[in-house]
Amino acid sequence: MLIADDNADMREYLTRLLRGAGHLVHAVDDGRQALDAVRAEAPTWWSATS
Repeated sequence: MLIADDNADMREYLTRLLRGAGHLVHAVDDGRQALDAVRAEAPTWWSATS
């Protein structure tokens, strides 16, 4: 799961909440970093879900 939020407190809260529920979480500061993360991880993500 990818979280993009410029509010560090909210980002950390959501990360803890989702990890506690068993999700793999990657958190970034903004939309540009989110796009970079998706581009970098897309081959890994697609191979893990197909």
